Amino acid sequence: MGSDFRLIFGLAHATLETRARCFALFLEGARMARRLGAYLSRGPARMSEARARAALPALFDLIETLGATRAFKRDTVFVVDRETEEGLASLMASESIGDLVDHPRYGEETAASSPAIAADLFLTEPLYAAGGNFYHLHDWITGAMFGGQVDALQTALYRLWEGGWQVHSAEHGIVLAGRGV
Repeated sequence: MGSDFRLIFGLAHATLETRARCFALFLEGARMARRLGAYLSRGPARMSEARARAALPALFDLIETLGATRAFKRDTVFVVDRETEEGLASLMASESIGDLVDHPRYGEETAASSPAIAADLFLTEPLYAAGGNFYHLHDWITGAMFGGQVDALQTALYRLWEGGWQVHSAEHGIVLAGRGV
């Protein structure tokens, strides 16, 4: 008996029409399909360190507005190259800053939230694969279903990731990890 991995590894290669039909099954499906299409049609757009740093205060404010589950040291930012051993070690010793906020799928499930939670979980692997084994693309695309500040947070994290940056929280402060820094 074979396995069929077309959904997981083929979503990014599906035609625009096929993706539109697939996403039409979900809440905010058209919006999510547009986001995936935008990601797939853009090339890499490197963001400068200065611009990434400038985006951090608004990101931190969103996290505080949504209710950070733990305190974080927003005033201390360490820039690391995630392609070095030291940079990878910094990432491994920290957690994605988005994890400081409880995601709605982990909160109290209601009849209204059930379809969004199910779609979010269903799309995890296909969007993780499409995003090159990073969750930022998944979180941004499915953030459309949760709206408001949650979507704003996922969009901010996605924009940084799209520009080549990951933001993590560690005991000693914020880790801003880029490629080739």
